[in-house]
Order: sequence, then C-alpha cells, then structure tokens
Amino acid sequence: MKKLLSILKMEFLVNDYAFKNWRIILFLSLLSLIMIASGHAADRKIFHIAQLNDDLKMLKSISGVRRNLKIWELGILLKDIYSGL
Repeated sequence: MKKLLSILKMEFLVNDYAFKNWRIILFLSLLSLIMIASGHAADRKIFHIAQLNDDLKMLKSISGVRRNLKIWELGILLKDIYSGL
C-alpha cells in the first residue's frame, strides 16, 4: 500500500534519483513522437500511392479509348481504300 501511494504521489519524479527517471521518461517520449511521425509519413505515402494508382487507371482507360478509336479510323480508311479499287 505504501508503494502504491508513493507511485500515485509521483515521488519517483522528485526524489534523489529523479534525474535518471526523467531521462528515461524523456527518451520514451521522444521515441513515441518519432514513431507517431513515422506512422503519419507512411500513411501519407499510402494515400499518394493510391492516388497514383487511380491516375494510372484513368490514363489506361483513356489510352484504351484512343486505341479503339485509332483501330476504328484505320478500319474506315481501309474500307475507303478497298472500295476505291
């Protein structure tokens, strides 16, 4: 019970060995901030990749339409050439 009261009063931050405890707390805080920033950076990259995939799908669909249009124009051109013979 005495130990629990000591923890609740946070005596470990103000006693003679508090400097060592503060170093560990600051180190863990810094480490957690780095991990959070890393996670946000990874999320940003994932969203960017998803956007690029959407753009690629759109460009592929436009390319497919153009390809089909060229084939259709080529068919009309060949039809005109063969009908003139």
